[in-house]
Amino acid sequence: MDTEMEEDREKEKREDSLNQQPPQRTPMKPTAPPASETQSADGPVEEPVTKPKRQPPPSTGDRDLDISGQSYIQ
Repeated sequence: MDTEMEEDREKEKREDSLNQQPPQRTPMKPTAPPASETQSADGPVEEPVTKPKRQPPPSTGDRDLDISGQSYIQ
């Protein structure tokens, strides 16, 4: 008899748990405003192209002279 009562109790518990409604919750709202385009994980959409303040000197055609300013004699 005890097992029958226990089975009945377990059955009632299962039925009660199926009929329970979840607690009422309010919809979640963001706590902070959305990030701007510059703060996004992907970075800004287009990066501004910066121009050099001064133009580089004209090339002499000799790579070593252009880089070091001195001619290299082999």
